[in-house]
Amino acid sequence: MKLYSEYGYDKALPNIKRGICNGCGKTGWQGFIVPDSMYFLGIGEACNIHDWMYEYGKDVKDKDRADRSFRNNLIRIIDEKTNWNWLKKLRYKRAETYYQAVVKYGGPAFWKNGT
Repeated sequence: MKLYSEYGYDKALPNIKRGICNGCGKTGWQGFIVPDSMYFLGIGEACNIHDWMYEYGKDVKDKDRADRSFRNNLIRIIDEKTNWNWLKKLRYKRAETYYQAVVKYGGPAFWKNGT
């Protein structure tokens, strides 16, 4: 499955990605608050791409694009890897929660580089 990414994410070396991307949520114990899975479905790659886009984004349009891409990548993962409609609905709802969280609370992470 192909996920949408920008700024050379798909060509970056793993050690470079590790320096920028940390999956969903924060590192350390706070990472348990926002897991890299939705009802046993791994979504870490969508979160990593979102981290990458935040790192290289420059303005509010870039933040908005990163957030929308995050939501779309979550939906792609759910659609590709979920067979049961009842589980799909639960995962869509959780994906929307993750999306709303980055829209509302992602500003400090996006602007951390002073861009």
